[in-house]
Amino acid sequence: MLINEVCRLTGLTKKAISCYEQQGLIKPIRGTNRYREYSQNIEKNTIKYVYSILLQGVVLPTR
Repeated sequence: MLINEVCRLTGLTKKAISCYEQQGLIKPIRGTNRYREYSQNIEKNTIKYVYSILLQGVVLPTR
């Protein structure tokens, strides 16, 4: 699943998902075409979980 589909399923922006990647919270694989590919269930659930934590006011540390 590519980032556009993750955005559609979670309601988040590409920028937010990229931020989660930079934090090491999700780790998509790079396909042969160099696109980031996200696993259907694991990444989607992780992204939704992280987003719910942020909605509660938890601040993620920056690297």
